[in-house]
Amino acid sequence: MKKYKQFVLISLILLSPSIALAQFDGVNGLIRGVGGIIESLTLLASGLALLYFFFGLAKFISKSGDEKSHSEGKNIMQWGLLALFVMMSVWGIIAFFQRDLGLPVTVPNNTANQEPIVITPEMMNAFRDPAFR
Repeated sequence: MKKYKQFVLISLILLSPSIALAQFDGVNGLIRGVGGIIESLTLLASGLALLYFFFGLAKFISKSGDEKSHSEGKNIMQWGLLALFVMMSVWGIIAFFQRDLGLPVTVPNNTANQEPIVITPEMMNAFRDPAFR
């Protein structure tokens, strides 16, 4: 089973469109490609944690008569919530560092030979301005 998981993970990475279509243009392109893969894996992990929580919820509700399955569903829900909490906390801490400490946020850019878009804290503050709303 371990070799199967490794095979699937390596296949997904190697068959992702940015790698398969050779869209890298030097080191910057490689960094953008790896960033895109990390972003995709982060979204996948968040979705899986949410599904895991709902699986535990379904087990908790459907097996309420059986004490063992009931407690197992409760345990699954707790681990799912913990995973979601940790992921969202890390996301919030990173957003804090980027926004409030003035670190630039670079947006991945898929077009070759263009400068990446840099979102500065001043740009983010413009969205908080009451006149903007």
